[in-house]
Amino acid sequence: MRARRCLPARPSGGAWLLGLAVVAAMAASLAQASRGEAKAEQQPVFRAETDLVTVGVTVRDRAGTPITDLSQADFTVTEDGRAQAVTYFARGD
Repeated sequence: MRARRCLPARPSGGAWLLGLAVVAAMAASLAQASRGEAKAEQQPVFRAETDLVTVGVTVRDRAGTPITDLSQADFTVTEDGRAQAVTYFARGD
């Protein structure tokens, strides 16, 4: 008498696809959960803008002596070739 080998039953096409779909759904769920944890661990971002720019200026004559009696009207500030308003002026005497 000849010995028979017992092989495991092959899953049907539908069962195999269902198993594959379950594994894919679990992988997607795990990936989404790990992204959510990464977002929770990130530091908050602070963004700000400023319209005030401080410009320090020293004006000297030809001999190198500082000229200290200048006023706001003696200065022009330009950006990209366009004059900008000077809203605050202070001498550093």
